[in-house]
Amino acid sequence: MNAHEQEKELQLVTNVMGTVKSFLGVVWDKIIESIHDYILNPDYRDIILYAPLARRGSLANRPFTTKLGYELAGGENSDDIIPLAAAMEIANCSITYIEDRIIDDDEFIGRKKALHKVHGVGLALLASNGLKSIARSIIFEYEEKCKRATFKKMINLFEDIFREVDLGQFLDITYGEKATATYEDARIINEMRTGEFIKKCAQMGAIYADADAETFAIISKAFRIYGTAVQDKNDYNDVMGVDGAPGSYGQDIRLYKKTKPIVKALELANEEQKEVLKRIFGKKDASEDEVRKVSDIIHECGAMEFVLRDINEASGKAIEALYLLPDSKAKEDAIGYFKALKYFEEIYRLFK
Repeated sequence: MNAHEQEKELQLVTNVMGTVKSFLGVVWDKIIESIHDYILNPDYRDIILYAPLARRGSLANRPFTTKLGYELAGGENSDDIIPLAAAMEIANCSITYIEDRIIDDDEFIGRKKALHKVHGVGLALLASNGLKSIARSIIFEYEEKCKRATFKKMINLFEDIFREVDLGQFLDITYGEKATATYEDARIINEMRTGEFIKKCAQMGAIYADADAETFAIISKAFRIYGTAVQDKNDYNDVMGVDGAPGSYGQDIRLYKKTKPIVKALELANEEQKEVLKRIFGKKDASEDEVRKVSDIIHECGAMEFVLRDINEASGKAIEALYLLPDSKAKEDAIGYFKALKYFEEIYRLFK
């Protein structure tokens, strides 16, 4: 790709991400409004609002993925999808930004202290339950908007999200305890957790639009590939400290989470570098200098090249899967959205 073509592609991505940012603004408003509507006790409501407010304004993939799934399947009323998109992000706040933080004993949601570090594990779990309840309630609002069979599929899919994510979390924990974790292990975990979750968001939108079986299969394939790459990107961000990225730089290093870049670095590093990695990995009070030292080694030994290759290949494969769908504005948006994986450093600056 020459410089002109790259500039043109980046402009497409920037335009699509501008649409994403506008849509997310509406979705975050709906999330906050729904929490106020369903939770009347102000003290309990404040605890439930904690994670969504910590996330508000950041690049959230699940709502826009829900919208794309709906529109790719022929859905035309984008306003009607907003509550459903909000429900999927509310579920994500519960799973990823409360429960995962507790399991990993992570200190932060983005650059804000994690809920369980501020209010304790008990109240954090209650907030997580409250968010799931609100998400379910929003989905039940669709019972009168669609056919009974469609609504039943939506409910079943929503419950599947929690089963699949719990399985992914189980595999993540047991995999992390392995003495000889591999790059392939890390790929499977990323696919089982984030890949499955994001795929199901797109499927939720497609189901609501009454997608036919062929369209549903295409959407499922494309967004599972994309969702897995999103987690690869998140793992890259944590290790490299990308400007404007959500999440806290270096937490995977401090917690010794066996992500793709960390596992690959242990494979490729020389003996001297490995000694440094082994000394710092899992050191929860590691300084910024120590984290940066590990980050530099991971980059220098070539581990990040493998992760970036996977991200770029996934972007192409997800786009390729969409070629089987008829041309539409939704398809153009989805292609631009998938291409954004290659430009994530530029994209994060839009959401700072």
